[in-house]
Amino acid sequence: MLEETMKIANSLEMWLCCAPLVLLVFVQAWIFWRLGMKYKTEFRISSADVSSSMRAGIISTLGPALSIFVVGLGLITSIGGPLTLSRLSVVGNSMYESFSAQFAAQAAGTALGAPDFSPQAFTACIFAMNLGGIAMLVLPLIFIRPVSMATTKAAQRGNSLVLRVLGISAALGSFGYTSLNYFGGSKNTLFTELQPKYIVSVLLGATSMACFTILAKKKNIKWLREWALAFAILIGAIATVFVG
Repeated sequence: MLEETMKIANSLEMWLCCAPLVLLVFVQAWIFWRLGMKYKTEFRISSADVSSSMRAGIISTLGPALSIFVVGLGLITSIGGPLTLSRLSVVGNSMYESFSAQFAAQAAGTALGAPDFSPQAFTACIFAMNLGGIAMLVLPLIFIRPVSMATTKAAQRGNSLVLRVLGISAALGSFGYTSLNYFGGSKNTLFTELQPKYIVSVLLGATSMACFTILAKKKNIKWLREWALAFAILIGAIATVFVG
C-alpha cells in the first residue's frame, strides 16, 4: 500500500498540480526585483548598496534554509517531492509542515512511512497541510495593512523611533516565538516540558549571535556582521546534536 501511495505522491499529475505554485514564487521574486530596480533609480540608490543588501539577504537565509532543506529531505521520503516542494516553497515553515503531515496520518489511523500508509491517508495530509496553512496567509492580510499605514505615517513625520521600534518588534516576535517554541522541543509549550538539549541550543545560538554582533561592531568586520545569523544557527544546531 505504501508503494502505491508513493507512486501517486511522485506522479506526473502531482508535479503538474504543484508546479504552478512553485513557479509563482519565482514570479513574485522577479516582480520584487523589478520594483527594487525601479526604486533604485528613483531614490538614487548606489549599486554598491544594492549589492551589499543582496549579499546580506542571501547570507541571512542560509541558516533557515538549511533547516528547511533537512526537514524537506525527510518529508520527500514520506509524502513525495511535489507536495513537499510546493509547501516549503510557499510557507517555508518546515516545523508546521512536518507535524501537520504526521497528525493527519495519525488521524487516518497510520503514520508517515508506515506500510499501511494509504492514498486516503496521503489525501488527509494534503488537506491538513494546505487548509491549516490558511491562517498563515489570512493573518498577514489582516495585520499588514495597519502596520504599513503606521510606518508610512511615521516616515512622513520623520519619526525614526517608531520605525525602529516596529522593525525591532517584528524581529523579536519572529525569532522569539520560534526560540521559545524550541524550549519544549517543538511539541510542547514552554511551561509544560523543558528539554535540556533544546535549551542549550537556543541559549548558545543567542549568545553566539550577540558575541558575533558585538565583535563585528567593535572591530568593524563587515563580513562577520553579514554571516552572524548563519553562524549562530549552525552553532545552535550542532550543539543540539552533541547535547542530544
